[in-house]
Amino acid sequence: MQGYPKAGEMRLVSMDRQEAEVDGTNLIRNGDFKQWWAGAPVPNGFSQPAEAVAKVEQLQSGDVQGLGQVWLTPDRERLLDAMLRTESAPLEEGKSYELEVTAASVPGRVASLSLWSRGPEGWVLMADNFLTLQPQNMGLKTYRKVFTATASGPVAVAASSSGVITDDAVAWLEWRLTSAGGAAS
Repeated sequence: MQGYPKAGEMRLVSMDRQEAEVDGTNLIRNGDFKQWWAGAPVPNGFSQPAEAVAKVEQLQSGDVQGLGQVWLTPDRERLLDAMLRTESAPLEEGKSYELEVTAASVPGRVASLSLWSRGPEGWVLMADNFLTLQPQNMGLKTYRKVFTATASGPVAVAASSSGVITDDAVAWLEWRLTSAGGAAS
C-alpha cells in the first residue's frame, strides 16, 4: 500500500505539543437544569436545600433555562444536607477533573460551590468555596477550576453563600464536571 512504511520502518508523523484533552461528557446529571418535573422543588438529580436556609426556583427566558437561588439565612455551618447539591458519576482516583459553572450573581453578594467526597463514614468536605462567584452586575460569567480526585467514587457538588449576610443570590445556568485528561502530574 502506498504511503505506509515498510515492515520494521518508522516515520515521524507529527511533533506538535498536545495539551490534555477535555472529555466533554458532563459527569453531573442534568447539570444544565433542563429536566425539571412540573411541581418539583428542584431539577432532577438535585437535592433541595433546607427551607430555612435557601429557596430555589426555575428560571426560564426564551431558550435559556436555569435555577435561581436566594439564601434566607447565612449558611455558616456548611452542612451538606442543608445545601442545594448533586452527586456526580464516579470519578477515578488520581485523574484530573474540571468543574465549570456558568452563573450570574447579584452585585454585592457572593456564592460558591464546594466539593465533597464519600468516605466510609459518609460525605467529607474536600474543598469549601472551591469555585467562588464574584459579585457582578447580573452578567453571565463562566468559572473553571481543575482538581485531582483523591479517591475513586462520586463527589457531591454543593452551593453555599458567603455565610455572612442574608439575601445572597445567584442564577445558575449550568454546572459541568468533566474529565480533564490523564492523571495529574
